[in-house]
Amino acid sequence: MLNKFKKKKQQDLEKFLIDINPIIQEYMKNNSIDIVLDKKQIFIGNSKNDITQDILVLVNKTFK
Repeated sequence: MLNKFKKKKQQDLEKFLIDINPIIQEYMKNNSIDIVLDKKQIFIGNSKNDITQDILVLVNKTFK
């Protein structure tokens, strides 16, 4: 049962990432952004470069 849950969770996450990819790409194009990095992989950075909230707003509008 646990393995089924993990597999379903992974599938749902992959589908979600595929679904939001065009939204992020469009945001990057419109805002002249060349690369988006996972915040967990950054040791230190300027918080003005964090686009998380902007992306969340766009995703929430798209997937109401």
